[in-house]
Amino acid sequence: MTDEDDVYLSTASQRKRYGNISAMTLWRWERDPRLNFPPAIDINGRKYRSLRALEEWERQRAARVHPPLSPTESRRMSTGRDGNGNSAATPERVAQKSPKARIRR
Repeated sequence: MTDEDDVYLSTASQRKRYGNISAMTLWRWERDPRLNFPPAIDINGRKYRSLRALEEWERQRAARVHPPLSPTESRRMSTGRDGNGNSAATPERVAQKSPKARIRR
């Protein structure tokens, strides 16, 4: 596929592609150097991005290697306890301990 064959998405299409994000979110992505968001081309004051560049950016983000878990985090995930035998807070345990809200009528 050549550059001439590439498809360019409007800002509205880009926002829809990522779950109807706000214009502000897209603006922030453009300006955050850590994200390495693909650059836009400007045509008559409107911003367009290459679909191919967006797909490559998505692949790179999906392939990011997460840092390995520390031994304590790994133990907590597998046993539910930290290195000292204390139970780790899980969403289920937190829900069990939290008081139930009273409904007033």
